[in-house]
Amino acid sequence: AAGAAIETARAAGRPFAVVVRDLPMPGRDGFAAIRALRAGEPVGGPRALVVAATADTTEDAARRAGEAGADATLVKPIDRDRLARLLARAPSERLRSA
Repeated sequence: AAGAAIETARAAGRPFAVVVRDLPMPGRDGFAAIRALRAGEPVGGPRALVVAATADTTEDAARRAGEAGADATLVKPIDRDRLARLLARAPSERLRSA
């Protein structure tokens, strides 16, 4: 469902500025979902700020998320102040909700 919403927004010319993606997902590997999102972004076009969310506190999880294309990794429960600092990096004119 989330992937479809991302594709619909992209096709309408209103791509999401920020995507927060849970890494452990039923039926889909969150790392693969991030790679698919990055593969669908236009070359030289706007890139979403991708934040991976996980309960895995290991450096390996953050490394794998970065290799998949995540800009940052947040460990759950998510620190709201850290999330706010990350959101401040997204261009405000592109921020919208689903």
